[in-house]
Amino acid sequence: MSTPKLIISDIDGTIANRGVVSQRTWAAIQAVRAAGIQFAVATGRTAGLLAPVLDHGYDGIAICDNGALTYDAGNDHVLACELIEAGVVGEMAHEVARQYPGLHLGLSRITPNPRSMYSEPRQIEVYDFGQEALEVGDFGLFPAAKIWAVDRDMRSSEIGALLEPIAAGRVEIAWSSEDSGLVEMTALGVTKASACAALAHRWGIAVEDVVCMGDMTNDLEMLEWAGTAIVPENGNDDAKARADRIIGHIADDGTAAYLESLIA
Repeated sequence: MSTPKLIISDIDGTIANRGVVSQRTWAAIQAVRAAGIQFAVATGRTAGLLAPVLDHGYDGIAICDNGALTYDAGNDHVLACELIEAGVVGEMAHEVARQYPGLHLGLSRITPNPRSMYSEPRQIEVYDFGQEALEVGDFGLFPAAKIWAVDRDMRSSEIGALLEPIAAGRVEIAWSSEDSGLVEMTALGVTKASACAALAHRWGIAVEDVVCMGDMTNDLEMLEWAGTAIVPENGNDDAKARADRIIGHIADDGTAAYLESLIA
């Protein structure tokens, strides 16, 4: 293929292995940017959980919350957002909590800042990643970028199947790995693909000049949209089925090797 004008990469499992971006991968990202290729990340993570790239000094664009938030990491600015309306947030939280009380709920907001994260207190007792406590009855006070539901004893697709009737016509449902027991919800029509398309349009780049890299279920729409879809060997079968090229395993710096090949 010709040299792309824009590369958009998932973080976990694509450039980060178990939450760590290797020095080789980081050097390769810096090299493609130095060569004049635009680079952005697209992740299910909130803007408050971008440590794998921010710890290396990443100052570029991060599409967060599965497409709900386009964030300028270097300037701490929100460039674009597609939020779930406050009323829908409240309805979803109420219905999920009523029907499935075993699921722990949380959400991300852009108020008071783009890194705002909240979850019901009992989730913090189990897994504290810096979020603030918020009772489910207060979830609908503001719009949200993303709502999440988690039960580590379930598979993500099982949770998704439970939530689908509640979510229909209200929000999109997505998840990354099956083993995470985590399902995330964004506003209708909001996916990584929708945000990638908007970013490419903002920068005047045609889709055929865009490479997207991802490995899991929440990357599928992005991979389908991309001019070229790249999936590492560790990706799931659905992601690989959408790949134009399968590259090496993340544990073997497969993404770094691919990026290096673009500017060799």
